[in-house]
Amino acid sequence: MESIEHCRTDNFHSVNDGKRQSTQINNHISQFEDLSNEVIYEVFEYLDYYHVYQGFFNLNYRFHSLQMESILPIKINLFPMSQSTFNRYNHDIIIPNTHRIDTLRISSYFMFDNRIIALSEKTFLRTLIIENIESKYLKNLLHQLTSLLNLTSLTISTIKPVNNDKASIYQQIFQLPSLKFCKISTGVNKDLNDILPCTMNNFSPIEHLVFDERIEWYQLSNFLSYIPYLRYLKVSLKNDRSFELANLSPCLMKNLTHVSLRLYDNMTFIELEELFVNYFPFVQVLYLSPGIQFLNANEWERIISLYLPNLRIFNVYFFITVGYDTNLDLIDEQIKQFQSSFWIDRQFFLDYRFLSAIEYYHYRILYSTNPYRSKYFVICKQFSNVICENGYKFFKSYTCYIKKTTGNKQSQMASNIMTPESNVVHVVLDEKFQDIYKTNEDAIRVIDDGRTCETVKRGLCGCATGKHSYTSGLHSVRIKVNYGDVFLGIRSRNVIPVPDEFAWSAYHGTPSTYGWSTYVGRRCNGIPTFSGIEPNGNGSNIYVLTLNCDERRLSIVHENGTEQDEIEVHPLNAPFPWCLFVQVSKSGSSLTLL
Repeated sequence: MESIEHCRTDNFHSVNDGKRQSTQINNHISQFEDLSNEVIYEVFEYLDYYHVYQGFFNLNYRFHSLQMESILPIKINLFPMSQSTFNRYNHDIIIPNTHRIDTLRISSYFMFDNRIIALSEKTFLRTLIIENIESKYLKNLLHQLTSLLNLTSLTISTIKPVNNDKASIYQQIFQLPSLKFCKISTGVNKDLNDILPCTMNNFSPIEHLVFDERIEWYQLSNFLSYIPYLRYLKVSLKNDRSFELANLSPCLMKNLTHVSLRLYDNMTFIELEELFVNYFPFVQVLYLSPGIQFLNANEWERIISLYLPNLRIFNVYFFITVGYDTNLDLIDEQIKQFQSSFWIDRQFFLDYRFLSAIEYYHYRILYSTNPYRSKYFVICKQFSNVICENGYKFFKSYTCYIKKTTGNKQSQMASNIMTPESNVVHVVLDEKFQDIYKTNEDAIRVIDDGRTCETVKRGLCGCATGKHSYTSGLHSVRIKVNYGDVFLGIRSRNVIPVPDEFAWSAYHGTPSTYGWSTYVGRRCNGIPTFSGIEPNGNGSNIYVLTLNCDERRLSIVHENGTEQDEIEVHPLNAPFPWCLFVQVSKSGSSLTLL
């Protein structure tokens, strides 16, 4: 989108950032220009700086000076834009204000030449977010960062997998002198197969590490040797090689209190016990996504009692798939063991859901209800049937509600009590499509009193947003996909959808968009990750979209199939209020709100 050129006027007020004074807004002020510089700067903080530039840079001399003569730090967000738009923005704002940029985000790094961006010159840069960088540019990028002594936060995702020499890439990251936060995702091939050598003196200052890789168990000691100051770690562990446990060197992480682990099927309780004894004995908050081999409440009770004395939050998610001939009574009995007094006394509450047999498999879900932020929690013990349209028995529930009192009072249990407070999920029945965005008047249409959105003319893109705004609580919306590929999700209501000229004028590939394409996969802030939810071949599909505003999470469940997924919504990308966002395919599709 090209920026609109304005003619500057002579309406100029002196700007002195060093002596800006707070002033009261008088009742007689009726124009934006009458506001003080202090207030205007505060308004600018709520806007993307490109929008500040687009709206005010050429408005008049005062607003031009507010942007060019300030000493305040600025945040630059380079979302997908045309080359001419970027060149003008780079010339007018980025280059003259290099010394002020403390946050830089590049959503499509491959669009821009390394020589134009010149990261090594941005010496005051503190936060850098690079999304969709081509893996072949990664080493050169990290080399530029070595001179940035103020860089404390780094987020990198590659558009293609990094297949070679990953160990040297991570060594480059660990050598950045001031880095405190690091989040790395290197594509589909997420195995760290290169051997990372142990270090005795080259320590990284990183305290928060989100590592989107599968690490071999035997490499963990060497990997942790680089980050002794770590406080938060998110990582996946596997064990594909035989080794002697005695050969693993202990590496006690004394500062590490928050750990998030995904444990693959080849891991066992033996490795898990060694993990907490030799690496994570001081953990206080533990998030786990384990396989069925860890569905043993007695073993967990033993490990927690012996090796995790400081544990105060235990958050687990089991998605269990078993064959049709499996003894389900045994599985269900194992799940019920997680509802003993050991778990209730520690307020480690878990919920239980399951699907009946679909094709040749049974599915069970055991997950923490996260009572640490809520007042009412749920534990499921027995189950009653709910029949879906296709005849399958879907979620079954007979619930025992746990009511947590405030202060020092103990938790109280009340069985089979249905109260308004217990229904924490608000089922939205009156959602409608309110605003339509399309590249052509004949692209899409909304019918059935705002409940159905469908393609009219193939080859043209269009999207729609819901009438409701969501800022708190849990809300679920049921959507029926009548045919074709659709996108289901949310976006910030304050960020207007625009067509992405680099993606055939589609709307779901632009910033602030979170959700799922029913044929392709999820999108986070408009960026695809190709983790799909496949359609059901037996006619139409019904999805339940759940908006968890309190935890800023979005989840989807396919009622007619087995697919489900959950994503985290970044507050800077999609600030409240949220709104429902759907896009119908240019090849022809239709959906209906139920």
